Amino acid sequence: MGRMIVYSLLITIFLSISLFVYAGEEQVYLAELSDINLVIVRSNGESYRMQHGIGCRSLWKYRLKNITIVSAGDSFGAEGARIVIPELEQSCQVQHLKFIGPWNKELPQALKDLNPPENNTPEKSQEPEEEVPFTY
Repeated sequence: MGRMIVYSLLITIFLSISLFVYAGEEQVYLAELSDINLVIVRSNGESYRMQHGIGCRSLWKYRLKNITIVSAGDSFGAEGARIVIPELEQSCQVQHLKFIGPWNKELPQALKDLNPPENNTPEKSQEPEEEVPFTY
């Protein structure tokens, strides 16, 4: 009886730790930028429309370059994800992330040089979002 309690406790602790340890960091390409709205492209060719919070004052300098997304959850851009610009000591929270669809342009060389991310894509519908013009 005592061993069962100990084993149950150990399994519970192990599962609790394994569920909260994941924190993924991924380089993405900043394709478009307007105020707090961005379009990013992952190295696997998926594109997302994103909004960010305050703290990334110099994000405009990274348009057409790679930025870092740090995901706190178990999938890319999960709740608590942040955009990080380490060389400028800036970060801001990802407030909204929506899958657009496959990037329909050639992937930039900066993304081709990166390894494709693990399959930790957030759930999304099979149909890409309808084309919405991006305004500056």
